[in-house]
Amino acid sequence: MAVKETGASAGRRILLLDGGMGTTLEATGADISSSLWGSELVVSDPSVIAAVHRAFVDAGADIIETATYQMSGTTFAAAGQEASARPTMHAAVSLAVSVAGKAAVALSVGPYGATLRPGQEYAGFYGPPYGPAAFSPDGDNTNVFPDDAAGEALERAAEDVLTAFHLDRLRVNAAGIDWARVRFVAFETVPVLREIRAVRRAVAALAAGATAHERKAFWITSAFPDGAHGQQLRAGGHARVDAVVAAMLDGDGARPDYIGVNCTNPGYLGLVEELTAAVSRRPHARGVGLVLYPDGGEVYDVQKRAWSGVKMGADEWADRVMAVVRKAEAVEADGERVWNGIIVGGCCKAGPEEIAALRRAIDRI
Repeated sequence: MAVKETGASAGRRILLLDGGMGTTLEATGADISSSLWGSELVVSDPSVIAAVHRAFVDAGADIIETATYQMSGTTFAAAGQEASARPTMHAAVSLAVSVAGKAAVALSVGPYGATLRPGQEYAGFYGPPYGPAAFSPDGDNTNVFPDDAAGEALERAAEDVLTAFHLDRLRVNAAGIDWARVRFVAFETVPVLREIRAVRRAVAALAAGATAHERKAFWITSAFPDGAHGQQLRAGGHARVDAVVAAMLDGDGARPDYIGVNCTNPGYLGLVEELTAAVSRRPHARGVGLVLYPDGGEVYDVQKRAWSGVKMGADEWADRVMAVVRKAEAVEADGERVWNGIIVGGCCKAGPEEIAALRRAIDRI
């Protein structure tokens, strides 16, 4: 790989994403502690969510995400509100569209683990048929099936049901009145490789029966809490970055337009170098972009649903993130840039102040 000097054109190749919806809502005093994780605010108090969208637009975001991360038929059914799922999901998209102005809208789609309590978007401990076993606070947890014929069959079956889970959500959203105004679909915080592959299959299945306006650019991101991906290995440890990239880009299924990292402490962003190297080794990956939106620097406990640690200043955070972005943006392989554009923003605990700081940093390029 070679590194090419960046110039004024770099700023135009970098799009600014918004920050964390849930933690920004919390900062305003909104209650998101319900089993729907605050999704009901889309209907019960849409002005609160609209205000967060507007704050990110005012901060300079080029892309804002819908407040739909946890929304699925599963989430609403568990709360006894299954009939509300479709209209609420559609309302969330329409709400973002109504505020976006010149900003693009991305449909936020969390993993199956985002429907569980405690949330499993970091660790991916899914109960059958979605995985080998649900999370247990009292025992050893695993997200790996046994290494035998039966385990392989269960792995394939789990991928199938995860594909159906994501395809159902996509079809619900594609039927909404404002689907044409959605530019991106953001599959975020996907913790296990079978679900990454399932997402790609779901996107391909939607496109196979879709009208022209239904094909959207999409990205897939994973979190790397403590610097490690959620996918465990049978031999111990966790999947390396190259294996994650393989699930995102190799084999069958729709190829994402962007891949990357979200909801990860800025202290672990050195793994973007590994991500860049993995993509550079894949000639068939030419044209894919990088998407990067780390958290604000604090640490989240999924069982207690609480944050700890010290939040860094907005400018310090933005400078740290942009140092990674500028380095990745400049890398070339075989005379071409490895990344076909970059989307950068913030996740949990990154609010409008952090996004405004990123806007200033991008504009200085």
